[in-house]
Amino acid sequence: MYISAKGLRRVDVLARMVNSLGVMQSREVQAVLLRKSEIKQVVQAVLPIWIGYLPLGMACGILSQKAGLSPVEILVMSLMVFAGSGQFIALSMICSGSAIFSIALTTFIVNLRHLLYSSTLVPFLQGTSRRFACVFTQAIVDETFAVNYSCFVAPKEHWTPHKACLLNYLALGCWAFSCTAGNLLGAVLPIDMALVSYTLTAMFIGLWSFHFSSVLYVGAGLLGGALSVALSTALDYKLNIVIATIVAATVGTAAKYMLENARPVRPLKRADVENNQTVPQPPGQQTAPIPSPAKLDASAAQTSATQPEQLNGASVQQSERKEEQA
Repeated sequence: MYISAKGLRRVDVLARMVNSLGVMQSREVQAVLLRKSEIKQVVQAVLPIWIGYLPLGMACGILSQKAGLSPVEILVMSLMVFAGSGQFIALSMICSGSAIFSIALTTFIVNLRHLLYSSTLVPFLQGTSRRFACVFTQAIVDETFAVNYSCFVAPKEHWTPHKACLLNYLALGCWAFSCTAGNLLGAVLPIDMALVSYTLTAMFIGLWSFHFSSVLYVGAGLLGGALSVALSTALDYKLNIVIATIVAATVGTAAKYMLENARPVRPLKRADVENNQTVPQPPGQQTAPIPSPAKLDASAAQTSATQPEQLNGASVQQSERKEEQA
């Protein structure tokens, strides 16, 4: 069978096209498999968060039902706010009839830590757009920050911004689902409000217990609680909580700053001189090395040797001046 040169060229072009399509198909399959492996890795990382969010979200949903919120309202609140402690505080203040200003300001102060979380994780988002950064930071909470940061700094994890964003919104979806389910459950089961209040008090004491290792944090918490109780009879609309929170946080921050910048200077010992250690200086000043005893003895000997020469030179000059005057 005879095939012309032109036909051979056409067959060659067609064969190259088929080969290129096969390469593209294999690359697409590899990309899909890679995405599946990444999703599996993210699900494994977010699974402990899901386990913790289900009971807490159910409790938050039950409290929202007692506060008068519908399932749609608590769903929207969970999606837009997505802050467990902030939502619990807001719902408890709604139940007690607080003003909107007090609720908004209190939740704002409580959630200020999210600014630190976002500023810490943003350097890991290099190469992404500002829109992606805004979407990513919307779903940052305590748990997602802890998991994402530990994965970012671990070299074996190969954590990417897209994996971190997926983890954030998987956690957000679980929280919104559990809150909505808790709201529906609270409408069916008769749950006493006193039990809910006791649970909230126990939960916040449990959260505070993580800071019992620091005397400063314990003191700030006691100061805020005592001040809130003292101002509760004088202020309406739960403004005592706002003022007590601001005062306690300010006093605690100022005390921590003063303690960190008022380190006492350690007295100098003989062992420090013999070991040629540095003299402890206050923060912000450079430390000066201490000369060893051998260097001190050598400098003293040199000084004593030069002093007679200086004295002899001075006496010669005085005698010359007297002769000139005579």
